[in-house]
Amino acid sequence: MILIAESGSTKCDWRIIDKTKSVLHQFQTLGINPMVLDSRELKKVLENEKALANNKEQIEKIYFFGAGCGTPETDEKLKKILQDFFSPDIQIQIRGDLDAAVEAATTQSGIVCILGTGSNCCFFDGTKIIQKNPSLGYMLGDEGSGNAIGKALLKAYFNQLMPVTLQAKFETTFTPQLEEVLIHLYQRPFPNKYLAGFARFAIENRNEPFINVMLNHELKKFMDKQLYAYQKELKKYPTHFIGSIAYYTQDLIIEEFKNRDYQIGIFIKSPIDQLTQSIIQY
Repeated sequence: MILIAESGSTKCDWRIIDKTKSVLHQFQTLGINPMVLDSRELKKVLENEKALANNKEQIEKIYFFGAGCGTPETDEKLKKILQDFFSPDIQIQIRGDLDAAVEAATTQSGIVCILGTGSNCCFFDGTKIIQKNPSLGYMLGDEGSGNAIGKALLKAYFNQLMPVTLQAKFETTFTPQLEEVLIHLYQRPFPNKYLAGFARFAIENRNEPFINVMLNHELKKFMDKQLYAYQKELKKYPTHFIGSIAYYTQDLIIEEFKNRDYQIGIFIKSPIDQLTQSIIQY
C-alpha cells in the first residue's frame, strides 16, 4: 500500500492507497511541520491516528509533501520519525509544500502561490521550481496568510479599531483575553496555528466592510512583499493559488489582479486529491 500526506502547519490530509490504486482510507490529523514541531510532537501525531496504526505494516511507500520540508535537516528529522513508526526499510519521498502546490496546480509554466496558515510563492518554468525570495515564516513574513489575518484581527480588537457590532461578535465567538492570547503566543506550542484560528472569523464575516478592507490590505501585502519578485513573469504567465485563505478570498484576489493587469490561474482549496491522482497515475 501507498501512503500520501499533504501537510500545512494546521492540518495534514492523508490518503492510503491499496494495490488496486483505490483510496482505502482518507483522514485528517494535526499539521506535521518539522520546522515547528519537535520529534516527540511529530511522533505523537502519528501515534494518535488509528488508521495509520492499523495499516502501518502494510504500507510500503510514503509520499510526504509538507510545510517546513525541503531542507536536509528537516527532511532527515521527519524521515527518521516515519521510519521509527512504520519500518526502517520503508521507501520515503519527502518534498516541500511548494512542490505539492505546483504538482496540484499545473504542468505548464506559471506562478504558484500558497495562502493557508502561512504563505509562499514560486515560479515553475515547466521543469523546475524557481523561488526568488525565501519564505520568512510567521514571525517575519507570511503576508496574506491565515496567521497574518488572525494577527490583524487581534490587533484591531485590542486596539479598539473594530466597529462596535463586529467587536461584540468577535467577543461572542472567541471571548478573547489579552493575557491568554499572549500566553498562547509566547509560552505554548503552535503560535502560528493559534493565530490562523482567528482567520475563520474574517472569512465568515466577509459581508462586513471593515473585514473586506482588512482582507484586501493583507492580500495586497502578499502581492507587494512576495509576488513583487516575479514582475516579469506575472505579465506573461498565469498565477495559481493553493490554500483555504486564497480559496475563500478569490474574488478579492481576482479583482486586484485585474487592477494590476496580472493573469489569474486556478484556485485549489487543498491539493491532496490532485496529488493522489498524479501519484496513482504515475
